Amino acid sequence: MKRRSGAANFMHDAPAGDSAVSRRLLETMCDGDSGYRELFDGAPDMLFAMDLDGGIVSVNRAVEQTTGYSREEARRMNFLQAVAPGQRPEALRILEQARLNTLQASRELDVIARDGRTLTLDVSMKLLSHDGKPVGIVVNARDATARAAAERALREAEQKYRAIFENAVEGIYQSTLEGRLISCNPAMARIFGYPSPEEFMEEVTDPNTQVYKDPGRRADFVRLVQEKGVISDFEAQVYRRDGSVIWTSETARAVYDPQGKLVCFEGFLEDITQRKKAEEEIRRAIDAAESASRAKGEFLANMSHEIRTPMNAIIGMTELLLETRLDPEQREYLQTIKTSADSLLTLINDVLDFSRIEAGRLELHPVDFSLRESLSATLSLLALRAHQKGLELGCNILPDVPDSLHGDPERLRQIIINLVGNAIKFTDKGEVIVHIESEVLEPSRATLHFNITDTGIGIPADKQEPIFSAFVQADGSMSRRYGGTGLGLAISARLVELMGGEIWVESEPGKGSCFHFTACLGIQAGAVAGETCPEELRGERVLIVDDSDVNRRILQSMVLNWWMRPRVISDARTAIDVLKSARETGKPIGIVLMDGMMPGVDSREVAARIKSDPDLGSTAVIVLTSSALPDYARSCLEAGADACLAKPVKQAELSKTMANLVTRRAAPPAAPERVAAAQRGLHVLLVEDNPVNRQIAIRLLEKRGHAVRSAGSGREALEILEGCHFDIVLMDVQMPEMDGFEATAAIRRREESTGSHIPIVAMTAHTMKGDRERCLEAGMDDYISKPIRPQILDEKLHALVASCPLGGAAADGGQARAEVIERDDVLARFGGDFEFLASSFELFRADYPSLVRALRDAVSTGDPAAVERAAHTLKGAVSNFVAKAAAAAALRIEKMGRERELAGAREALAHLEHEVERFLPAMSDLQGSKPR
Repeated sequence: MKRRSGAANFMHDAPAGDSAVSRRLLETMCDGDSGYRELFDGAPDMLFAMDLDGGIVSVNRAVEQTTGYSREEARRMNFLQAVAPGQRPEALRILEQARLNTLQASRELDVIARDGRTLTLDVSMKLLSHDGKPVGIVVNARDATARAAAERALREAEQKYRAIFENAVEGIYQSTLEGRLISCNPAMARIFGYPSPEEFMEEVTDPNTQVYKDPGRRADFVRLVQEKGVISDFEAQVYRRDGSVIWTSETARAVYDPQGKLVCFEGFLEDITQRKKAEEEIRRAIDAAESASRAKGEFLANMSHEIRTPMNAIIGMTELLLETRLDPEQREYLQTIKTSADSLLTLINDVLDFSRIEAGRLELHPVDFSLRESLSATLSLLALRAHQKGLELGCNILPDVPDSLHGDPERLRQIIINLVGNAIKFTDKGEVIVHIESEVLEPSRATLHFNITDTGIGIPADKQEPIFSAFVQADGSMSRRYGGTGLGLAISARLVELMGGEIWVESEPGKGSCFHFTACLGIQAGAVAGETCPEELRGERVLIVDDSDVNRRILQSMVLNWWMRPRVISDARTAIDVLKSARETGKPIGIVLMDGMMPGVDSREVAARIKSDPDLGSTAVIVLTSSALPDYARSCLEAGADACLAKPVKQAELSKTMANLVTRRAAPPAAPERVAAAQRGLHVLLVEDNPVNRQIAIRLLEKRGHAVRSAGSGREALEILEGCHFDIVLMDVQMPEMDGFEATAAIRRREESTGSHIPIVAMTAHTMKGDRERCLEAGMDDYISKPIRPQILDEKLHALVASCPLGGAAADGGQARAEVIERDDVLARFGGDFEFLASSFELFRADYPSLVRALRDAVSTGDPAAVERAAHTLKGAVSNFVAKAAAAAALRIEKMGRERELAGAREALAHLEHEVERFLPAMSDLQGSKPR
């Protein structure tokens, strides 16, 4: 019998006859006995027989099932063909051992299945002999592929873990509960300065003293791991082998045995010394930056003071000169100086704000405020500039916009002034309109959408985004033609961002611009949504006469919100005919709302004709005039107009004026008594170290009929006050020897023994955050910034001095049940000047929420000094209007604070708020009784 060619290359030289004989013997042994064959095939393990050359003689069914080879295919194969290529040398050794009768019984072999898979087999081999000579091999095999794969995976994982353990840059360890190391990797040893883990574990026997710089940290570590099971980023300072100290960070866990007993700790440790050094460097850099920022803030404050001092002289002297007799050329020159100085002052304020932005110190200071009152006051400041250019300035606030808001009205006013001021600056004809609507309304918050539209020069599309950057204008030539620094919009953009809003612009060159911004503001608790409607105006017919289409729409929208019945015309010459026609049809018009300056017609003449007509004489006439034309407004009143309101008209002022006119028409009041008593001149102590500023202030005060005595320092002022009485003290803050704060403190200490109180007004060139609060906390009654504005000075002097006499009267008691206000007393206090009364009351209404909030806070915190101070301020405010009951209630709380006895302060505060709530409508009624 010939050998099979497939095994030829693997056969050792042997006589062909011997091989053939051996194969026949094997075939006889395996297949000759049917009983043996049945046992052979039925065995669960794989069984096969092969001759000493590796030729496979017989296989059982298990071999067929596991390898995929049929019995016939297997009998044509050689053992060396079935073995995996990498193990063929081992297969040759098996055959050699069989021939030498030294065959090893068991081993593991990899074989190739019919489908190409590699199978791992656990193999047991036994020699078959005939006449004492080996003739073949019987192989018993079991499939161990899965077990072998698992073992290989385990070995690979162990190798991988060992590689990680050995090569990790972090220290890896296991330790006993006492801190002795059970195992650690080379990185752990390196971190602590040891050449090997073995030496590290051998030398460190007491971690409390040999490892931790602070042994308490070891105790903290053990406690935290036991409490939490796992801890991360546990930082500690540890000793290295050489005694140096490093910072480490540990992440560790507790290891428990199956019975739940804590057996050891294991974890990772890294050297964070460099990170700690970097953090320290960063901290030092931050400290240095903050120090530099503080130094910059102090520098800016000082520079503001130093710049404003000469500015005070320039503006003050210019205003004094403008009040003297001048020829037209001189007046023009001085007006130019004043305009330039005002521009420079605006520039200084912009630079200060921008510096705050750069330093990240521009902040909002939220308070309760009225949106409509704040906006009306802001636009009144801008109206003169608009009217001087012949522009219409209008404002339209939709009725659903809430009025009682919580936010920063000063910063909101700054945005409006920047945007409206720019609109006026870049508009030569036409109009500037402010429109406000609600974008999102929630119970406690509102997002308002403001847009400022003009008919000016417009902005090219490629310039619309850059203009919100600092020092950028749409065209470089604009700064030469129109002036400005390019800071206003950058500051506005930052303020809008702080208010949680966005700012953008829509514009087309030659067609004007519309600047938009949104602001998220709080709504005061208990506030009435939107604008309230005066009941007196509901159903009242009103004729609106204005040549401006925009103004007609705004006025019409206003009166419709108040449930009035408007009729709108553009030509005042037809007003008389419209009024007569309405009367004849049984629908008389009760109010005429007329623009004061319309082309081709004199509104004074129209008002006079209406009032002189027997049928129309009861019609109320309101003329809307430019704030730049006070003489014209006066002449309108003389011609018969019932009221003149400055444009842009304030919604609250307009509704109140119309409601009062309707009420007066229904029930005419008794003939008003004219109060002729003029306000007396004041005795003023001026404390100012700068000679120029002192001279300006003296001249301003003397021109207003006040008697002035001056002091050059706080110490000198104290000496003068020893022997003289003054109505008020104007106190500079920054002075040599004794500054204004020290002088004020000394004056207040003296007053504690006398019970008197002299009003002190701080004068300062500082405008940094907290200056006003610092002045008030020092005991001053008010604050005025330099350069001093005459109008503001007048207001503060009269408001403060008026409060002093009442303080003593109220102290006698017995006033708590007095009438809310006495009309004649109030008018006498304001010299019969309804306008002055109205403006002062507007100031009080704007300030009252913050005044009463300060008092509430002081009572809540139990601070007697703050209670005394806040109650005193509020007492002075209500005393301006001879509100005796409210003043007495405030005085009661002031005494509680002075005597440091606050029991019952909450009830007293509630009583005070009740009295003020009675006083407010009484004052509104008094304002409405202004005679024609």
